[in-house]
Amino acid sequence: MVSKRNFFNIMIMMVTLLFLFQFSMVIRAQSSSYDHNNAVSENPLSGQDAWQQAKMKLSALTEEDDPYVLFVGDAAGGMGQAVSSWCTYRKKNIIVTKSMTELTDYVKLMPEMIVLESESYALEGASLKKLEKLEKEGVIIVFGSLEDVDAIRNNSELMDFLGIQSIAAKEKQLTGAKLFEGFLLGGEEWYQTSENDKYAEEKQDLDLTVPWYQIGSGTKAYMVGLIKEKTGEKEQCH
Repeated sequence: MVSKRNFFNIMIMMVTLLFLFQFSMVIRAQSSSYDHNNAVSENPLSGQDAWQQAKMKLSALTEEDDPYVLFVGDAAGGMGQAVSSWCTYRKKNIIVTKSMTELTDYVKLMPEMIVLESESYALEGASLKKLEKLEKEGVIIVFGSLEDVDAIRNNSELMDFLGIQSIAAKEKQLTGAKLFEGFLLGGEEWYQTSENDKYAEEKQDLDLTVPWYQIGSGTKAYMVGLIKEKTGEKEQCH
């Protein structure tokens, strides 16, 4: 049986030990730097040193300026914004113009790539002649879309420049698309939904109604459209 006096002494000892242990933990926590990352810079990144596109004008270019991409079309349109975002991602400067006529022989630095919103910008004046000359000098020419089938059909020079041998149909319904190795990133890829998969068909965001251009034998294709099966094999629609 424990007397009241011994019980009181035991309680005093337990409280004292508890206080000592807790006090030591508090002192250790205050003297340590567990909540501080010494690897963090005192001056966090503000974005001031991030790469930014230079504001360039065709009339003010010099031979010492950095390479740039020329977009011919509507800068506020979907394609214009996509090209601008791509240039930012690739750290390339971009100049936007609404006509090929602004790219005169007086421009001291030619672009390394020209992206035309549609073929209509190659039909005005001597634009196609200029594109042919620049292509021979190593400038990459990209047509964002080929919208007016009749305009292309009636311009044999443009068809030769695009590598189109003939136009099989003004509109053709596709079942999907095939990307060959070497196009953008990755290897060969098929984009096609099964006729039995209604959900996947509803989620399809590709425009599957396109003109059918048949390219010449010397034209390299990176992407083709797919049409319905015939004689057991999948036909391809360029």
